[in-house]
Amino acid sequence: MNLPYQKIGHGTEILLAFHGIGQDFSAFKDFAITFRERYTTLLFDLPFHGENQHYTLGSWIKHEQLAQCLENVFLREGIDRFSVIGFSMGGRFALSAANSFAHRLIQLILIAPDGVEEHPLFTFATRWKFSRFLFKKVILHPNLMNKGSNLLVSLKVLNPSVQRFSLIMLDTPAKKRQILASWIAFRALKREKVLIEKLNQYAIKTSIFIGRFDKLLPLTKVKSFHQQLSHSRLILLDSGHTRMIEHTTNYFLCKK
Repeated sequence: MNLPYQKIGHGTEILLAFHGIGQDFSAFKDFAITFRERYTTLLFDLPFHGENQHYTLGSWIKHEQLAQCLENVFLREGIDRFSVIGFSMGGRFALSAANSFAHRLIQLILIAPDGVEEHPLFTFATRWKFSRFLFKKVILHPNLMNKGSNLLVSLKVLNPSVQRFSLIMLDTPAKKRQILASWIAFRALKREKVLIEKLNQYAIKTSIFIGRFDKLLPLTKVKSFHQQLSHSRLILLDSGHTRMIEHTTNYFLCKK
């Protein structure tokens, strides 16, 4: 496994940044530049994104692979302790890194994070071979996707605003292939139960940012996780999903 990255800043604290689905390393570029005096930020391209395109459909990224990949980065860059920030799907990578290296973690910043709790739709679409086959058929065929999403909305499994967001995210064949491959590949990177114990054991400062108008990853998905942590703060921002990194940057600027 390989994770290409860009390095921005010259601060004493190392920050690993994992972007969301459909983005690349530049999603955190403004954040990294803004806080370049505090952090040296490593901005990664997730598999199937940016410069990281050598994976094939059906690839499966596991916690152990990510841990080994990051260990290689740490050896190359001379990194001992570090912090992690992750947005949306990048939350899965942030949570996995936090679990694998909790003893070296300074702080964990989660922005509208995926992977804290599994959405039933994600679980169904990715867990079994037959459901992955069905997911592929629906994603790659517009008529099936429209009919399927309308059915889920009528059954109240899918929020109408999430449906609209999803259709925008899937409006080109390239985007469809990217999301299909990513969902399948990242399915194993879900939060491990022992993470809460580790974050509490090492007194890791955890900040969880949620958008007040975010229907994709709402407060209910992280509330229980937050309440079980001894050193966690939960921040509600007046934002939808897509502008959460921008609003989080502004929040930290106001707190400087």
